[in-house]
Amino acid sequence: MGWCLVFLDNIRRRFQDCIADCGLIEVSLLGPFTWGRGRGTAHFVMERLDMAFANARWMQMFPYFKLFNLIALDYFVQLFSTSIEADFLNFSSFPSSVRTVHNASLLAPFTEGEFKTSMEMHPDKSSGPKGLNLAFYQQCWPIVGGDVFA
Repeated sequence: MGWCLVFLDNIRRRFQDCIADCGLIEVSLLGPFTWGRGRGTAHFVMERLDMAFANARWMQMFPYFKLFNLIALDYFVQLFSTSIEADFLNFSSFPSSVRTVHNASLLAPFTEGEFKTSMEMHPDKSSGPKGLNLAFYQQCWPIVGGDVFA
């Protein structure tokens, strides 16, 4: 587990160095928090994972701006909605090609064991949420695994 903390600290430090090298300043966001842990317990924690940056010149040009993280939500709601009225829930006219037993298997939540099996892939094949690759999850599973299935 010590290696995992060093790994995370290294990523954080490299990110901060990159931001400093580019001359960027973090811009505060208004709106709801984007991550929570321990909901319903006395140890509930909420964090804002979204970040935005601008350079000094931009900040001078727009000194009174406010940035809301709900803009992205509104954008995606608009992007994936339609003004066409249709009954998409009526599939009775389509013949079923998936048997009940297979459908139950497809709809079942994936298990921790299935997830761990998927972690046998090459550690640098693809990045996951927040750009963390499989190597992160492989090395840090004892720390983050409980949150993945919370």
